[in-house]
Amino acid sequence: MFRKAASALFLVLAVVALSSFRLPASGGKSDSAVYDVRGAFVTVAGGIDPVLGREIESHLKAAIRATVRTEPLPRVIVSLRVDEMTHKPFLFGHRQHVRFTVKVASVADGSVIAVGVYSARSTNGWALPEKVAWIAGKALSLAPPSGMSVAMALEAAFQP
Repeated sequence: MFRKAASALFLVLAVVALSSFRLPASGGKSDSAVYDVRGAFVTVAGGIDPVLGREIESHLKAAIRATVRTEPLPRVIVSLRVDEMTHKPFLFGHRQHVRFTVKVASVADGSVIAVGVYSARSTNGWALPEKVAWIAGKALSLAPPSGMSVAMALEAAFQP
């Protein structure tokens, strides 16, 4: 008798716990800017490892190649500049914090259409370039590339 009651209670608690989760609602178009991105280049400020810039550029270009636009949109070039990188202590190691600026320039006349300043944090140095590129890609409504890591895919899945 006690086993049946315990099993029933466990089942009810499991159903209640699982029903409390929900996926974010997708209300059609997002509030991010939509452009036909034709290319990107990344620069880093002095004192920042240039390898970080090359890795960010690689991930950003993969997102550009993965994005297919069906409607005609303004054609642009994206420039991303890593302005600042700091290391702060975090539990048993350190956390890297990057502040970067994304500029969108028109292909037609070279004028700057949009500018945004973003930041990214990571405890893993190898995941930082992918995270920076993912944040910039999300701001530009780019599709994530197919070679996305599991950690970034999970984070992307649970973002509104």
